Amino acid sequence: MRIERRLNEREIIYRFPASSRAILAATHLAHSPDLGTARAIRLPFPEDLLSAEHAQWLEQLGLPVDRIALLKQVHGDRVAFVQTPGYAGEGDALFTDQPGVYLAVRTADCAAVFVTLPDVPAVGIAHAGWRGAFRNVVMHLVQQMQTRWSVTSDQFWVAVSPLLQPCCYRVGPEFLDFFPESVLSRQNNHLMFHLPAVLRHQLLSLGIPERQIYFSPECTACSRLPLYSYRAQRTRRRHLNVIGLRE
Repeated sequence: MRIERRLNEREIIYRFPASSRAILAATHLAHSPDLGTARAIRLPFPEDLLSAEHAQWLEQLGLPVDRIALLKQVHGDRVAFVQTPGYAGEGDALFTDQPGVYLAVRTADCAAVFVTLPDVPAVGIAHAGWRGAFRNVVMHLVQQMQTRWSVTSDQFWVAVSPLLQPCCYRVGPEFLDFFPESVLSRQNNHLMFHLPAVLRHQLLSLGIPERQIYFSPECTACSRLPLYSYRAQRTRRRHLNVIGLRE
């Protein structure tokens, strides 16, 4: 068994093992929405949390916007357990065991980390850039899910969205104070950061089997896919990443 990825013109769908067919996990791809249709959808959140573009994509995916739970992301390590949709305060990770509650985070260069427990079943999602990785937000999410349901590490399956890859993740020398040299490299006299390596190390250190971890190979800055990148485009637009248990 392995995690599979299916790509179409609107989204990336992550497919987990047979026991988790009831799990929906997806990353929306950049597109120009039909603003007339999108604006007709009543947004239950401020537009900086959920845009008209996101709302239209959710409708196309068959998910009403009033079934979404999301946070005001702050590049921190707060994890929220939710059982109802809606605004969950400030934080960068969510988890639930309630069917019909869909968890969402917004990304453009940072990673969306989809965490699943097919046997419970339960799902979680984290927003992790370099600050979140430094603060171990993904580890906190996995540990809280593990504690709540008394599960073992080998029961987790994890997928990671497109993110800024080391080919384009140029950083300053201060990163040497935050991360080991093993996740930093030199490219044309510039220091480059390897966010996937940090996240992979954290997941493996928790005991999650490597075969149960999937990383998207795409770089948000240089992929041919329609991806948003704050670094490359200075855009305010974001991908919406959503995961939930189908009712």
